[in-house]
Amino acid sequence: MSLVKQIFFVSSGAVFSKGTNFITLLVVAKLLNSNLLGIYSYFLLIINFLSPFIVFGFAQFINYSITEKSSQKKITNTVTSFIIWSILISSLLYVILFFIQFILNINILNYINNSFSDYKYLINYTILISSFLSINLVLKNVLISLNKSKLILHASFIEGTSFFVLLISAAIFRKIDLMIFAYGFTQLLVTIFVIYKLKKYILIDYKTLSFNQIKQIPLKSYKLASGDVLWSFLNLLFMSLIATVSIDSLGNFHIANQVAMAILFIPTAIQPVLA
Repeated sequence: MSLVKQIFFVSSGAVFSKGTNFITLLVVAKLLNSNLLGIYSYFLLIINFLSPFIVFGFAQFINYSITEKSSQKKITNTVTSFIIWSILISSLLYVILFFIQFILNINILNYINNSFSDYKYLINYTILISSFLSINLVLKNVLISLNKSKLILHASFIEGTSFFVLLISAAIFRKIDLMIFAYGFTQLLVTIFVIYKLKKYILIDYKTLSFNQIKQIPLKSYKLASGDVLWSFLNLLFMSLIATVSIDSLGNFHIANQVAMAILFIPTAIQPVLA
């Protein structure tokens, strides 16, 4: 597939995905008060904060393997290693948070703002959503590197349509937990679609993949992840400071941030194609 076609499919997917997300946010902001919008925004922030720890530089590492025209076996091993890595890290994060929240009975979010007191259990669910989101990010990059950019448009259509329908339906009832579940289900649908399309690059017989192979890739990719992890941590810290002052302000800041992302979506969308 030519570079022009790749840019067209990737940018068309971005237009649809970002456009539906932005319209959905405006509708949700109308349906919710500023306090609920701030709570919802903070949970999205946690999901995005956890993602770099799961992605951990795998996207760039897999892209390098493909661009260097590595064998399909090596690419398959790398993709499968990432799937296993994401499951292991997500499970570890879940166990740690479960121990803190339910065994030690410490509600971490209460230290940020008392508005989170009724949503103690949701922080554990964000780990699962972040895992789906991370898999989507990495495997979408794989699709681009394999010249299958047309599938990005299909994935964006699934994501944008389901996000619009499910999130607005949940927002009508003004239930934050339903909204987070709706967001998670949207990511799950995209994960199933992308994994299905890349099934030949995901090992069925895991006996051919050694533990050493799985262990070596994160050791090589951690340098690629360090920048994303640092930025994610600083972003969480900054937004948490806003939340401690006023959870309502966090919702307004989230809307402003989405406006900025909507303006800059074209260069960010075609960057993986040009990289």
